[in-house]
Amino acid sequence: MNKDQRRRVDFVQAMLLLMLLVGCGSSTPTPTATIVAAPLPADWQRIDLPRLSLALPPEWVTTSADDLDVGDAVAEMSTRNPQLKSLLEQGRVALNSGQVQLIAYDVAAERADPSGFPANLRIGQQTFAQAPTLAAVSDVNEQELRATAGFSDVTRDTILLGGVTATRLRSTLQITDSAGEPLKLALEQYLLLHDKNMAVVTLTTAAGQQPTYRPIFDQILTTLQLKQQP
Repeated sequence: MNKDQRRRVDFVQAMLLLMLLVGCGSSTPTPTATIVAAPLPADWQRIDLPRLSLALPPEWVTTSADDLDVGDAVAEMSTRNPQLKSLLEQGRVALNSGQVQLIAYDVAAERADPSGFPANLRIGQQTFAQAPTLAAVSDVNEQELRATAGFSDVTRDTILLGGVTATRLRSTLQITDSAGEPLKLALEQYLLLHDKNMAVVTLTTAAGQQPTYRPIFDQILTTLQLKQQP
């Protein structure tokens, strides 16, 4: 398998991590921070989804869950990372059920990690029978992260994102990549709740590239806009 093929495999497998989890409860936390970024560059592409919109850098490309070879990816990554088998299966179900609304990744050569792993974004959505609280769904996601082998450095805070109170969960994940080499990933998960609808925005990059992508991620996040549902 050449480097480009390994990059594709690792990207597909990353899409299976940190999918949607559910919960219910009765309180909403108060934001302690607001993400601020520079004015949006004129060449960024606007992405319009049924329940939200955002902008991405011109070098980022989008794909759909239908284009990913999920079955083979689950089998291969589970073999190399047995501690993630349950989480990978959850990711497969989420992809196949249509919960993942957008998948995007950076192809800019000047920002490429030596491992070939591309920085990526995915947006998931879930509709609940009854409106949950942000605190409850955040509790479930945080507990899942802390209970899954390989995840570490888990932190949680409440921020203001596009005028909406959101939970930010940050963590690192140690995996074995498709070349059999250790790879440390840095993940950020943002949970936004409006009535019965939850949006989950996940940003992932190789841990060594996190400083490079910090201003890009913040810029993307400041463009997020939830749409009012009838």
